[in-house]
Amino acid sequence: MNCAQRRADRQGGGRRAEWKRTKASKIDQEAVHLEMRDAYGTAVELPHIAKWAAGEPDDLEWLKSWCATLHRHAAAGRSVRRARIVSEPRV
Repeated sequence: MNCAQRRADRQGGGRRAEWKRTKASKIDQEAVHLEMRDAYGTAVELPHIAKWAAGEPDDLEWLKSWCATLHRHAAAGRSVRRARIVSEPRV
């Protein structure tokens, strides 16, 4: 992934957003998302992460469509999992 692709990914575009828009709706049985970065955050997510870090409540409205996608897969007997590889675990 080059710098422009990483920037687009952080800003809500790029591979991650493309996967959510296209591939996530076409899962047959199971999907595993392999995450290999220590930190993630898109332009959409960062304000909500900041609120969470400050102890402020979040209505999670911004995640509604993604949660609906996951609920549809679960109802159809499919699983969506995440595997995260970190360079150094937090203690």
